[in-house]
Amino acid sequence: MKVEIITIGDELLSGQTTDSNAAFLARRLTTMGLTPQWATTVGDNPQAIREALTLALKRAGLMVITGGLGPTEDDVTRRAVAQALGRGLVLEERILDGIRERLARRGQKMAAGHQSLALIPQGAKVLDNSQGLAPGLMLKSDDALIFVLPGVPREMRAVFEQTVAPSLGKILTEEGIQQRRLRTVGIGESALQERLRGTSLEGIKVAYIPGAWSVDLWLTARSTSAQEAGTLLALGTRQIEERLEDLLYGVDEDTMERVVAALLIMKGATIAVAESCTGGLLADRLTDVPGSSAYFERGVVAYSNQAKRETLKVPKRILERFGAVSRETATAMAEGVRKISGTDLGLSTTCIAGPSGATAEKSVGLAFVGLAHGQGSFAHRFLFGQDRRTNKECCVMAALNLVRQHLLKA
Repeated sequence: MKVEIITIGDELLSGQTTDSNAAFLARRLTTMGLTPQWATTVGDNPQAIREALTLALKRAGLMVITGGLGPTEDDVTRRAVAQALGRGLVLEERILDGIRERLARRGQKMAAGHQSLALIPQGAKVLDNSQGLAPGLMLKSDDALIFVLPGVPREMRAVFEQTVAPSLGKILTEEGIQQRRLRTVGIGESALQERLRGTSLEGIKVAYIPGAWSVDLWLTARSTSAQEAGTLLALGTRQIEERLEDLLYGVDEDTMERVVAALLIMKGATIAVAESCTGGLLADRLTDVPGSSAYFERGVVAYSNQAKRETLKVPKRILERFGAVSRETATAMAEGVRKISGTDLGLSTTCIAGPSGATAEKSVGLAFVGLAHGQGSFAHRFLFGQDRRTNKECCVMAALNLVRQHLLKA
């Protein structure tokens, strides 16, 4: 099935807004085994939208369109799509009632533009939007399948994950395609590929999707039936698991924080964190899991040396001799937060996030993660890259993985 992505918006063409929707859709569709052949961007112009869709209908069997579904005058996608398909627009009272109810809950009244959100091309199926007012649409034209999604990234992703992905997944299953995501940590793409060299993955395509100190392996098995594809996928997964062992931390929808949360709850352990360079990102990840109050006690952002001394009781002699970014300081920070919180585990992060702060001995990207527990404490050294945000995210991932490894061994 040939795939085309069409993103709509004057702000995309002018460069005022980065086209994150196209990147997200390309990545997600590719991981589903539906690599896009074309990605088109057009402005909020009815004629341009009609021309883009008319061309796409000639060359693609699947189109995913985003943008221009809002209530303002420049939101013309709905009408342009209907015209390109030779269809009229009908007013869906059910959608209008739903919009009215949502606005009422917010203490708002219907505006004239809101009614346009309920105008639907004839024959379209409405896709609920849990994050906003404008619904998505699914249409069929001859052999082509068309999804029209909101342009607000949060809304677009919600509609895609909740309705589009399941619909496409069903189609792929019927065509004998099965997929699985294997999530790895602490290894780069090249090293991961080398680790898997020689593995027999007959009938399976492997896509490497890098993240912050992690790589996701998307496995796509194709065969004459869903059952046979499932068998190939299970065999391939087992071979990869044997090769990767502890580098593999989850599958499909698992996240590192959910895996760590499950282990903490299973062990009945509590944790507190002391952060320097990560500035609260670690606490955010740990508390992003529902029920995190069962294991998370507190998070301390001790950015300055003074805060490390006064709050975490890091000895002045350690900071002066070894510096804030050191194995000794990370260990002391973990011990300090564990002591003041009374938790089973104390976790710490300190690094040179960049772009400044490097010395002849310590480069940008140098990081230490400390862990204190009932039997002792230690810190591990890491060296990431040059980008500040990436370094912070990598440091958080390394810290969570350190907890995971410790709990698995405990």
